[in-house]
Amino acid sequence: MTPDERAKQIRLASERLEFLDAVVTAQERHSEVSAVIAAADDKAAAIEAISALLDVGAMPARAVSDLPWRRLAGDSRRQALEDRNEIIAELRELEA
Repeated sequence: MTPDERAKQIRLASERLEFLDAVVTAQERHSEVSAVIAAADDKAAAIEAISALLDVGAMPARAVSDLPWRRLAGDSRRQALEDRNEIIAELRELEA
């Protein structure tokens, strides 16, 4: 793998990790997330509130706001954690 390919792989994995971190945190804090969404005047305000609550950027906050409720089920939470751990392991290999 060339250095450019490696850098691209690291960037893509880091982006996926950023989104999965937001999803996992939202799943863990689902009551707070649902409360800020319910209190928001519109979708844009909900995204801003999620961003502030979870300390994430606008794109991960948008992804969280678009999560279907079924993603709060235990099996979905476990899968998100598994995916997150796989990306962390991939990043460690790429950065080694």
